[in-house]
Amino acid sequence: MATKFLLTLLLFHLSTTAYSIGVNYGTLGDNLPPPSQVANFLKTQTIIDSLKIFDMNPDIIRAFANSGISLTITLPNGDIPTLTNPRAARRWIQQNIKPFYPATLIRYICVGTEVLHWGDDAQKSNLVAAMRTLNNALRVEGFKGIKVSTPHSLGIMLTSEPPSQGRFRPEVTPILIQMLRFLRESNSPLMVNPYPYFGWSPENENYALFRQSRIDPITKLTYTSMFDGLLDAVYSAAKALGFPDVNILVGETGWPSACEFPVCSMQHAADYNGNLVKHVESGKGTPLMPNRKFETYIFSMFNENQKPGPLAEKNWGLFYPNLAPVYNVGIMRNQQGGGGSIPNPTPAKPAPTTPPGNGGKVWCIAKPGATNQALQANLDYACSQPGVDCKPIQPNGPCFSTDIRSQASYAMNAYFQKNGRNNLSCDFSQTGVVTSTNPSHGECTFAGMSTAQRVLLVISLNRHSSPLPIQVMARAISVNQDLVRIHHRLDRVHQKPPARGGKKWCIAKQQARVQDLQANLNFVCDNQGVDCGPIQPGGACFDEDVRARASYAMNSYYQVKGGNDFNCDFSGTGLITITDPSHGGCKYIEAGGQGPSGPTPTQPSKPAQPSKGGWCVPKPGVTDAVLQQNMDWLCGTHKVHCNNVMPGAKCYAESILPRASYLMDVYYKKYGRHDYDCDFNGSAQITNINPSMLIHLLTLFF
Repeated sequence: MATKFLLTLLLFHLSTTAYSIGVNYGTLGDNLPPPSQVANFLKTQTIIDSLKIFDMNPDIIRAFANSGISLTITLPNGDIPTLTNPRAARRWIQQNIKPFYPATLIRYICVGTEVLHWGDDAQKSNLVAAMRTLNNALRVEGFKGIKVSTPHSLGIMLTSEPPSQGRFRPEVTPILIQMLRFLRESNSPLMVNPYPYFGWSPENENYALFRQSRIDPITKLTYTSMFDGLLDAVYSAAKALGFPDVNILVGETGWPSACEFPVCSMQHAADYNGNLVKHVESGKGTPLMPNRKFETYIFSMFNENQKPGPLAEKNWGLFYPNLAPVYNVGIMRNQQGGGGSIPNPTPAKPAPTTPPGNGGKVWCIAKPGATNQALQANLDYACSQPGVDCKPIQPNGPCFSTDIRSQASYAMNAYFQKNGRNNLSCDFSQTGVVTSTNPSHGECTFAGMSTAQRVLLVISLNRHSSPLPIQVMARAISVNQDLVRIHHRLDRVHQKPPARGGKKWCIAKQQARVQDLQANLNFVCDNQGVDCGPIQPGGACFDEDVRARASYAMNSYYQVKGGNDFNCDFSGTGLITITDPSHGGCKYIEAGGQGPSGPTPTQPSKPAQPSKGGWCVPKPGVTDAVLQQNMDWLCGTHKVHCNNVMPGAKCYAESILPRASYLMDVYYKKYGRHDYDCDFNGSAQITNINPSMLIHLLTLFF
């Protein structure tokens, strides 16, 4: 009875505690302190009372036991379809929650990360169902103090400016209606990730840093920061759907302290995060949501030296790996003064990179292949937007043409230049493309502005554009938000965190066609060193459903061949999961483990040593169809950034061979230069001959 009473008091405490400032704890560094040291530091030296992690790392979860610091854990996007199954959801709770709770105060479970932005169709369509199933599983297991939600980039927004007119994109609205209904029913928060950093421009710098006010022309309300404007835009969008009462939580926000450009500086980061802490702690709320303390998680805890991408990606941290503050934001205990100060001399900024020969200018034009109907819609939309001048393409104008493609390109570029100059303001439902080749001709001049003048364009061009069809944004602030997230978003979403013990399995995707799964079965069970006996009639894993049999076979192949991501590709029909798909008497084999019929016929090979070869290229004679499969896998799973081989980019070529070669080599170098990184199901080879020698023929490897 005493234990039950204490547990009841604990759950009551959890449900009534006013959490405010938390931090995102990333681990992409080789010099970071152990989780136990981090837990003790946060508990004894800071006012931070909540933490969010991007996986279910048991060492971190265990380290925060009895710390008084609440924890938000995240399951990978790839697990979402599986967790719509009640049995799988309960198993997940039993494996990832039950061993740690309530000693560790797990407060939220994030079902994926920015799924509506980065997820595939199966992940998006199953998202709300998985949230409901997990929530039900928590209740069945007796964990009533844990809430289920999922964080969103502001890619869900059609427009964010002015705040009172914020609206969700129409293609994600049906899912959001279901989700908001669930969040209301379960009293869980809507998690959003607003980043004023990605809306930065020289003109609105002070507004982004809490230094300047703006007035909403519709409501006449005064906004003292872009942060408040973005939150109210989300509120307005939810209200428009009938859900003004759903609580909003800030899952991520922050500002990097160093990068190659003026937008990043120690002072900017200190000002933004310091003013953010003071604002949130004040409880003033926003103009449309006054007198609220928004639970807010700053990104991020540490500077992480292993994060790929631009310098900014390594400098989001509040603390250095030695736990010294990068700058003062007012979160240290017994700290004098407020946030926004720098404890140490500011390091010298890296020199800006030299823009390309054209002055770094970029333009937006219509994609080859875009239909006339789509281009006419783009033309109509762009010319209806404030600040877009379409007079030059009117009759007698210097850019007038009877060709709809020419007219649309001019209008799309005018909109692009006016609204942020990043990939997404040139998306136009995937009918636009950014180019560094000036499309001006004769007396017709296309406006262009140098990359140095708008540094976020340089950042956005270093990342893969969103896989979602994106509605054209109405204003620059909307397009500059999390939609133009750089590498850390890709790393967080697509990184497959290890399960307890580092175990992973391969299963069939929910949307895979039966004929494709049968082809996978035939391939795996035909002389691939895989024991398919357990899925034969009478076997422990036999099932009439071809999907179940294919999943077992695909997993066996994945484990036997080394457990690499590409071993679970199967032409895009395989999915890696950290939830054990075993059921009943059917045991899926694990790396180095045993299946129901004993040891695996062929054990996974040891990790290959880095190759001495310099480049990865297709083998002679490989067909275009195989090269296209390689490209689809690399780009579709975001293994590499594919912008450089898109039409108009510097590495684009009409032939598929140079484009595939470029991407395969990028993957090979990114993932360690091992022999298996240049396998591609036997279609590639390592060479010591520099492909740059073919530059004049292939326009490749600049």
